[in-house]
Amino acid sequence: MLLEKRNHPQPGLLAAMLQNLLACAVLLLACTVGTVAVSCTEETCKKLTHDDDASLLVSWQQRRERVRLEDAAKALLASAKPASASQSSLPEPLALASSASESLNTMLVSMNTYADLADIVDSSEIPVSGGDPHGIGQKAAKRLLAATTPQVVFLQRTAKSFEHFISALEDATQVPQPFVLLAVNGDGPMTHELQVRIARLRGLNACFATEMHSDAGTGVFYPMPLGMRYHHAGNYEPLLNERLGSLSAQPGHVPQAPVFTQTDSVSGVTADLIRRIVSAAPKFKDRIPKLLVAPMGNTHPVRKQYREVLSREEYKAFVDVVPESRLDLADFLTLLAKYQAVLSPPGLSYDCFRTWEVLALGSVPALHRDEEWDMDLYTKSGLDSYFLADPSMLTPESLKTFLQQMRDPKEFHYLVMGSYWQQQWRSELGKNTSEVHKLK
Repeated sequence: MLLEKRNHPQPGLLAAMLQNLLACAVLLLACTVGTVAVSCTEETCKKLTHDDDASLLVSWQQRRERVRLEDAAKALLASAKPASASQSSLPEPLALASSASESLNTMLVSMNTYADLADIVDSSEIPVSGGDPHGIGQKAAKRLLAATTPQVVFLQRTAKSFEHFISALEDATQVPQPFVLLAVNGDGPMTHELQVRIARLRGLNACFATEMHSDAGTGVFYPMPLGMRYHHAGNYEPLLNERLGSLSAQPGHVPQAPVFTQTDSVSGVTADLIRRIVSAAPKFKDRIPKLLVAPMGNTHPVRKQYREVLSREEYKAFVDVVPESRLDLADFLTLLAKYQAVLSPPGLSYDCFRTWEVLALGSVPALHRDEEWDMDLYTKSGLDSYFLADPSMLTPESLKTFLQQMRDPKEFHYLVMGSYWQQQWRSELGKNTSEVHKLK
């Protein structure tokens, strides 16, 4: 799971000068390449959403190419300096996370990160608004069918574009290049029926999905984190209430009025913000050895159940319950980083941003097990050691044991790194068709 570490020899003075010159040239080229799509602000996102198919694809490619070139330049500059012992002793994912600025190698997992690291992206609007604006699902399928090399395809499940993409591939007469599908950003589950349907797509080597029901046994599905709250401002809030209403209407869901705080909004959790907070926070061993119940909306029935149980007097020695309040995002994350453990129950669906934010901050997310959903992401990584007992079964003694057994979660930090997940996709993309077990 850890990437191979590399130790660079210290170059001579002339070599260092040449590397610096080359790095400057690469940076200049990066700036030139990135002039059209340096970043995706709300304004540029709206513009890209209305651009035609070709310009949308080019803008994403330019953005990724700029960051790649910047990374190359930084690597050249860094190689002119001897690596310190403290840097070389870190596992690679942690070393990547301590880079001076956010790039492809330092991106924390999020919908936007997944899009940036993919080859084909359905839309610059994340999450895409209702319907299938501008036929983006069919356009993504068209780009895949026209590709001449294997592709990683990013598709959002929050709109009809996902259905249109699948239908277009099912109806196509040609077989596309081998591809890996990233099926993300849906609060509704990736059901068994949908898994089986996707597994039959020609050319598919693997599908990495968020919010998966238990594995249907197709051999091509892998669970993936929801990641950080990193959506572009302005296009998430309008969908939230609509999706809450849809979720509440599902069988077995207890309707509850959502209790939103400022932390439920769309501010981006970036690597720079996480680094600043972690650098000022206590080391794990010095953090408060209690379970923090931070402000959270009642978007899932189990949230209210945990809060009611953990607010009882007999848990007071082991739990700090923070009253519902409106917190600035930085203040909220700073609060999480003060504690060794933070309650992270399901959100609109099973997964929630808080789990991965807590891990990125170096604290332990206390999780709820729900076997209806795919638990492989937790059981195969070891995160299942962070499962709390169900609220109906929880006792002060079991919580005390949970807290006493906690260890620094740095071994799981790779799970919040975009570079790790990109490595997994590319590994599956490189497999021969004969190596991929699929339904016939």
